Amino acid sequence: FFGDVSLVEGNIKSYYSRDVEDFVHSYLLFESGVEGYLDTSWSVRNYRLPEIKVEVQGENGMLVATDDYVKIYLDRESSWTTYYKQDLYKGVDFDLGGPEYTLEDKHLIESIRNKRKTEIDVFDGFKVQKVIEAIYKSASD
Repeated sequence: FFGDVSLVEGNIKSYYSRDVEDFVHSYLLFESGVEGYLDTSWSVRNYRLPEIKVEVQGENGMLVATDDYVKIYLDRESSWTTYYKQDLYKGVDFDLGGPEYTLEDKHLIESIRNKRKTEIDVFDGFKVQKVIEAIYKSASD
């Protein structure tokens, strides 16, 4: 969505064990000029289950997306619009390990049948691995 990453700065903390990272904070600069932060931790207090939250601030407002809702704030309206998961959920024909996994599997099968490239491929995964490696390298420098 934001383009390729051009600069990475990372900080890693191990509080409970030297063998495992407990917290990662990183700064990402994209070639498009977009910049952002990525925080991840398995040991933050009061987070019983894994949670993903993406916040994007732009020149006209803000977007917040989680597994449960999408909130949009537009400056010109000075108000939030919230869409909850149940409002956006379309369901799946057959649930195999969770609807998000079923949709991924269905997309892969349809891509193979129709001889089309998948939306995300191994090269996209490689780009993610390069960013993760750059975070580790930056944190160790």
